[in-house]
Amino acid sequence: MVFLAMFIATVALIVVILIWDHSLLAGLFLGIAFWTWVLAAIVLAFGPVTLAWRLRRTRARRNALLHAEWVVEDEATSAASRRDSRES
Repeated sequence: MVFLAMFIATVALIVVILIWDHSLLAGLFLGIAFWTWVLAAIVLAFGPVTLAWRLRRTRARRNALLHAEWVVEDEATSAASRRDSRES
């Protein structure tokens, strides 16, 4: 909880500095002074991004196995075949 408060305060400070001074020197100062916070944000975002990627990959594999094992039609294909059968 303390880390989150420090992170929010740091981001707020960066925003205030950038609003106050739009110069390249201010951006360079912020980049040098707060590079560890950018690294921490990347490390913290890595976990949820990796989890979402692995869940998507696992669900796709499970769906492919289901289709291969049970010869299940896709929803679009089954809807088209039902529509064609009604028309004839």
